[in-house]
Amino acid sequence: MICAPRAALATVVGVLIEVPVMLVVLIANRSKGWYERI
Repeated sequence: MICAPRAALATVVGVLIEVPVMLVVLIANRSKGWYERI
């Protein structure tokens, strides 16, 4: 397997994007009732 910097960068960026998105989804699911009131 060739260790391309672009591939490594894509992996790091993917993780950095995925983790906050997962946290936002978890928070949104927990506070659904709060959103429905607005």
